[in-house]
Amino acid sequence: MPNANFFKTSDVKVFVADEANFGTPITASSGWSQLPTTSFSVPEISAPVEIATARSGALATELTQATHNLHNKVYTFDITMKGSAGAIEKAMELLLEDTTSPYGLAGDYSFPDSYKDGTASTTQKTFIFQGVGSGTTDNDLQLTSVIATGATLSMAVDSENGELQLVVNCFTAYKPAYVNQNLGTTTAISGVAKNIKNLTSFNINNGSARDLHIMSWEVNLTRSVERVATKDYVNYKPYGYVMVGQWEVTGSITCKRDGAIEDLLNEFTGGAVSINLAISTNFVLTLLKAKINEATMDSGGSIMMQTIPFTAYAENATSTLFSLTAS
Repeated sequence: MPNANFFKTSDVKVFVADEANFGTPITASSGWSQLPTTSFSVPEISAPVEIATARSGALATELTQATHNLHNKVYTFDITMKGSAGAIEKAMELLLEDTTSPYGLAGDYSFPDSYKDGTASTTQKTFIFQGVGSGTTDNDLQLTSVIATGATLSMAVDSENGELQLVVNCFTAYKPAYVNQNLGTTTAISGVAKNIKNLTSFNINNGSARDLHIMSWEVNLTRSVERVATKDYVNYKPYGYVMVGQWEVTGSITCKRDGAIEDLLNEFTGGAVSINLAISTNFVLTLLKAKINEATMDSGGSIMMQTIPFTAYAENATSTLFSLTAS
């Protein structure tokens, strides 16, 4: 007869704590913050099976040919949070290793040398997914040395009451563990999410600030991170993480088609612009140099709309291509 226990997804809570050494999870009962998640995915402790070549003359696959491959395994998951200043801070720590507003991504960005197993490092985090187990005791999933490989910030007038949505793509190469974690007294990351209805300015500047009436916008920051081999074939810890390739900062705006669009037509096929949005001084996002990709018109509603996709670039090795102030 099937086991009678079950776990309600509505009870799951997501907590993080700052680590002191790369590859060493936080097990203390203090220092935990609860993320304001609205949805999430959860990685399972699993590994693909690798099958060796069969011996000559064998027409059946033998058990000795098959083994679970953990030496290059990584575990990925996504969290979606309400975009308050506290949530943005955690996301930028995971993604940019930046702990203080304004958060910036510069042309001379360098991936942390401290992301090596056993090395003192503080911007990676231990995650706890509380209540996602399957048994009777160890039902909290512990994830060690989690960093982010991407984040999407977005607002829309007709979605989530206009609130900023923050999706963070997370990554770890350390095998998860089911634990019974004592979290002690936790700190809930609260605060009001930033809202598109409170925007005091949004413009694309091509020499003059072209004010737009926007219906939605999003900015995506992505990078590719890989694990470095494995230190042993028991715990399968990596030597560390490395970043491969370059940052990609992209996004799009959907807005009313009007005179501001006419002023930007030349930039649809040439030149560079800056993209700026702000809620007073409490939320300021700037892409200093961007090129507009293939803009399109939308005639499906009662008025003409414009969709403007873009990619941000570093003007030079030391310039900032992405800047975000949040308080």
